[in-house]
Amino acid sequence: ASFERVWSIFGDLEHGVPRFDRYVRWIRITARDGERLRLESNGALGRFGPPMRYEAIYRPGWCVMRSFESEVGMAATPIDAQTTRVAHFEQPVFAWS
Repeated sequence: ASFERVWSIFGDLEHGVPRFDRYVRWIRITARDGERLRLESNGALGRFGPPMRYEAIYRPGWCVMRSFESEVGMAATPIDAQTTRVAHFEQPVFAWS
């Protein structure tokens, strides 16, 4: 699909991400200062309690988010008019001892 079509879903944090990531129930942008965002999110699979809070940097085609519990990143870049390369990662940041 075209970059515009892919990023209209992939990059729509509040509406698109819960559509493609079954582990995300909802995301809400709580503050914005240029490309810097603050977000709250809650998972769909039994995560109870307060929402996770993230700080993020968001640019067209690129977003990285970090909370106390995890880091999330996603990116998209066009290959041609109808093909888009996509990358996504999620990583816990806590360590067990």
